[in-house]
Amino acid sequence: MSDLSSIAEKVHRSERLSFEDGVALFRSSDLMTLARAANEVRERLNGNLAYYNVNRHINYTNVCAIDCQLCQGAYARKPGEAGGYAMRLEEVFKFAKGEYTDSLTEFHIVGGLNPDLPFEYYTDLIKGLRERFPAALPQGGLDRVVLDRFRLIGGDTLDLAFGPKVEIGCVVAFMELLALIATELVDYAAALDRGTLGNLFRPAH
Repeated sequence: MSDLSSIAEKVHRSERLSFEDGVALFRSSDLMTLARAANEVRERLNGNLAYYNVNRHINYTNVCAIDCQLCQGAYARKPGEAGGYAMRLEEVFKFAKGEYTDSLTEFHIVGGLNPDLPFEYYTDLIKGLRERFPAALPQGGLDRVVLDRFRLIGGDTLDLAFGPKVEIGCVVAFMELLALIATELVDYAAALDRGTLGNLFRPAH
């Protein structure tokens, strides 16, 4: 029997899952049980309907200072290496305009950790996209490495992400915080009490 069977039963009974259940789901490789449970909730809430984003990727730079295996070799370039690029903001907005259609719902922003780009580059990029294309939300699944990079080049991450001087939209900030909790090693998140987690998420709301 699947190690997720007790969680699946809670889902079937419409019971709220605990934080420990969430950690178990994150660590499990039983994708079929997880998919069945997720689909049960989806159909309970929305019927037999599915919803999708229509998005376009903006790869603003391929220069990256770290050595993760996600895109090294085929895509990423080290600072100063041949083939590296960083788009000027005007280039980003021109590219976005060429990709934009009335059906577009999201710009997905991806790129390396380019040491030559200041924190204001990112905030101006997101603000510029929101001003020019209000119907298409800018999104970026940023992990703890990216957030630490932001902290190094601009100060405290949470203050910058949620402070009044940076109007980049709670959707993007909330996605960044979700990514931090999800990828900052589950053991770290599991060690936090609910009050601490609440303090982390409260600014995003």
